[in-house]
Amino acid sequence: MKIHRFCAVFIFSLIAWACPTLSAAQGKGAKGPVAIFLTYEIKPENRALARAALLSEGVTQFEAWKSAGVFKNYLLLFPNYVHMNTTRWDFLVILDFETYGDTDNWKKIERTSPGGLSPKLLELVVPTSTNLAQILGQAKLHEGVSERHVYSVSPYRFKAGATAGVPYVTAYVQPQLEPFVQEGVLAGYGLYLNSHDLTDWNYLLISEYADTVAFGTRNKGAARGPLLDDPAWKGLHEIKSEIREEMPMFFAERLAPLSISK
Repeated sequence: MKIHRFCAVFIFSLIAWACPTLSAAQGKGAKGPVAIFLTYEIKPENRALARAALLSEGVTQFEAWKSAGVFKNYLLLFPNYVHMNTTRWDFLVILDFETYGDTDNWKKIERTSPGGLSPKLLELVVPTSTNLAQILGQAKLHEGVSERHVYSVSPYRFKAGATAGVPYVTAYVQPQLEPFVQEGVLAGYGLYLNSHDLTDWNYLLISEYADTVAFGTRNKGAARGPLLDDPAWKGLHEIKSEIREEMPMFFAERLAPLSISK
């Protein structure tokens, strides 16, 4: 175990030396593209009514805010199952902004629509948390046939803090994603780094699959093959359990306007 930790520190030192801009960016707060994550709870007895209301009134409102330039894009994810893996996220909204300054637009919305919800929706859906995150990578999340695509939402926490965790995400997690898309394992993805340490997750990966069949074969891709020839990447692969811990994940559908769904 101690040998592994020594290797981890050594590998992180090499990464920081090779990527000085990454270390510099960590101390300057959120810059560039950012996202706001909004989570909600829904009682099981309200689930069917809430989904119907979100699919109609909710989607219409978020689409109107996007058209008005409140945010660049949005993603409404409704879990396929009730409290899967004991997660308490019964509904998840991700709002994309070009810069942190643009989030002022959303603050104005929150004054009259807490969590982006109307009084009617607030009777069924309860906002529970808000997080600001840096968008580390994103591809094709807002495309495709929403009613067929399957989304997995995987949050993680760093065991040793952001100093070790951020280089791990950029050097180990990010390099896998584009090859997965090119190979067809993923239809799209989103990778996010939480801007605050004292919260329930440090980084989060949204993996999008074309349909249930593609989701079922997700572990059969060969995209990691070339990466295994990279000693630094392979070293991180071998000690990943010491760097981060997985939190309860869930599978979801994207709620989108009918014009996008078809």
